[in-house]
Amino acid sequence: FHFRADKDCYAYLYHMDAAGQVKLLFPNSFNPDNKIKANQVYTIPDETMNFDLKISPPFGAEMVKALASFQPLKNLDIKPGETGFRNIGKITTAETREVITRSIEAVPKEGRAEDTCTLTTIKEQK
Repeated sequence: FHFRADKDCYAYLYHMDAAGQVKLLFPNSFNPDNKIKANQVYTIPDETMNFDLKISPPFGAEMVKALASFQPLKNLDIKPGETGFRNIGKITTAETREVITRSIEAVPKEGRAEDTCTLTTIKEQK
């Protein structure tokens, strides 16, 4: 995934798989610093990160959402000791929706931006 912002900010990328499970892709334990510079293209994962993304079941419609904020979103930040990607939970649960929504709503609308990319994963054809 490639992304950039037109102002210095904090970036968050989270992924919802076809079953509705949500994981925070960035920041993560491999790259916990999510303060990004204006007009610089970032890639997740890049050659300095010690992981790759693998497409696995369940296959189907998936979503990656990018959030940019002038201030950190405390509920979405990586906690000390977390490894890999933070599992936020199933988006259909009120608790998961609340973590994401409460974090976003804590920032004034003029202090944040968001975008969504939808994709469809399929089983590899041999």
